[in-house]
Amino acid sequence: MLCVYFALQVAIRLLSSANLGLDEAEQIIAAQSLEWGYGPQPPLYSWLVVAFFSVFGKSLFALSLLKNATLLLGYLGVWFTAKRMGGKTFAALATASIIFLPQISWEAQRALSHSVLLFAAASWTVYVTLLCIDKPTLLRAAALGGVVAIGALAKFNYFFLLAAVLIGCLAQPAGRRLVFSRYAVISIGVAAVLLFMPALWMVQNQDLLFSRVHKFGIHRVEEPWYAGPFSLLRASISFIAVSLAVYLPFLFLRRSEDKAPKAEVNKSACQFLLATLLAAITVIFLAMVMSGTTVVKDRWLQPTLFVFPVILAGWAWPRMTPNRLAYVFGIAGACTLAIMIAMPINMNRDSTKRPSAHKIPSSAIAERVNANGVAVVLGEPKEFVGAVGYHLEDVTITSHEYAALRIPFNRPVMLIWRHPRDTEAPDKLKRLYERLYGEPLSPTTATKVELPYEGRSGATFTYYELLVE
Repeated sequence: MLCVYFALQVAIRLLSSANLGLDEAEQIIAAQSLEWGYGPQPPLYSWLVVAFFSVFGKSLFALSLLKNATLLLGYLGVWFTAKRMGGKTFAALATASIIFLPQISWEAQRALSHSVLLFAAASWTVYVTLLCIDKPTLLRAAALGGVVAIGALAKFNYFFLLAAVLIGCLAQPAGRRLVFSRYAVISIGVAAVLLFMPALWMVQNQDLLFSRVHKFGIHRVEEPWYAGPFSLLRASISFIAVSLAVYLPFLFLRRSEDKAPKAEVNKSACQFLLATLLAAITVIFLAMVMSGTTVVKDRWLQPTLFVFPVILAGWAWPRMTPNRLAYVFGIAGACTLAIMIAMPINMNRDSTKRPSAHKIPSSAIAERVNANGVAVVLGEPKEFVGAVGYHLEDVTITSHEYAALRIPFNRPVMLIWRHPRDTEAPDKLKRLYERLYGEPLSPTTATKVELPYEGRSGATFTYYELLVE
């Protein structure tokens, strides 16, 4: 069923819009070369994009297939975890309940990339950790080290989950034995070997690594002290609200008196997941306080709160009857159908201010680039230059976050940008040009270009272009 669902999602994405979304467009820049690092995000997802492009070509199909295959792996990780906890029926219930997390079932499907891989890494980290707690072996320890490396190379907030899993292990005797055994040393060794070169790149390119730190609202003096904790609380509630609403009726139901045999849920595993969840929230809170972070987005909590529906399913399991199971599966099915219907509508929905981002005239802009015989396009924002680059062949594209790509930067060069709305080249692009070519940008005054949005002749897309011979 999962394979069919995600295959349908690939088809829906291809039929919804030929233009790229923001995260998809960014990968067009990164996939121009294999690097140990690319910018503020770890490199693994971009490596996978390069691999899929080499097999399927630079295409929307390759991007969509990769995302949905990764999401499938994430759901399978939940399935195997839950199956180990309570059998196939419980696994089906817990996995279906992931649909009640909009940040995974909707947002990850609609717009995300690295966070999708993070979800997959997080779910398999929990599963392999449970295997190692139950019966550690050299192979399982090495697998745990490999999964940890994958998580670290997926997205940096994976380390919140890793810290929480460690605390969850320490909360029970079998977990403590694992942490202080030779198997833990093997896991650490495998992870360290796999992470060495990417970590070295990060040390050498710290300016690119921290180029998005402003997203966290660190040390905003105008924000009150409670802004960070309130943001964390709001994001957490937003993340779990739907699953809470679905399972809330079970609070008022008696335990099932159905005499049919039903597998018991492993209490030790449930306690491990609960300890991990509580530890994750605590670790995130402490990190916010120490760093001065004032902004938390709900999707950043994916690697920690994804276990919440599994815990809910474990709590509700003794109250489950065939009719009650049908109730949960029915809601999950309705949600999946609603998602498939809403996805193409969302991608083509215009805001009150402008048409959808999927309607920008990226192919028309690419034609202008080709008409000028350009070898390199430098642009901002990154998703804009990536969307244009999707339609270009044999033309190098980059933005300031991807300044370390080891690709040819020849001439002539075209600079394109959307903001600020000024014919004077933005400071970011001036610095990028000087970094790549070793000389100041001259000239700096650009041409304002207006093109109609695709399918919207009455709406105008404005950007600026500057040709440097």
